[in-house]
Amino acid sequence: MSSIIKQRRKGTDTVYVYRSESVEVPGGGRRNKRTLIGKLDPVSGEIVPTGKRGGRRSAPSLTEPVEASVSPAAAPDVPGDGPERTLPSLADAADRSRQMEENLDALEKEKAMLQEELAQLKAQLGRMEQCLQDLKDVVVGNLDLCLRTFQEEDTESEG
Repeated sequence: MSSIIKQRRKGTDTVYVYRSESVEVPGGGRRNKRTLIGKLDPVSGEIVPTGKRGGRRSAPSLTEPVEASVSPAAAPDVPGDGPERTLPSLADAADRSRQMEENLDALEKEKAMLQEELAQLKAQLGRMEQCLQDLKDVVVGNLDLCLRTFQEEDTESEG
């Protein structure tokens, strides 16, 4: 008895389709042997045959009776798994797009606020630099006055 298995790769969201057959192994046991049939086309839901190293080959014959079994853990919510899933996928994409646009608008508003705050901070920095320059001028002026006073006192004491 064989069955068809669908398995989704998380990294690429690609769904691979395998034929699983139960075979006897030495020692009286059985194991499942999987044979790759192809990839599942997300738009049409059809199986696209794949070959070794990415080449294409014809799919194995599917004329014999096959029990279709897909475990929910193997392929949960596979996007594009038939026509009935195409519309919800498009709706989800539209919803994600709307959310991204809202996020972009919020980020643009935040950027404008931050730019305004930066301009205010630059203006404050300019005023502080001016105050510092004025303070420096006062200190230098006082030092000059003190030096002249000491020089006058030195010349008076020498004379």
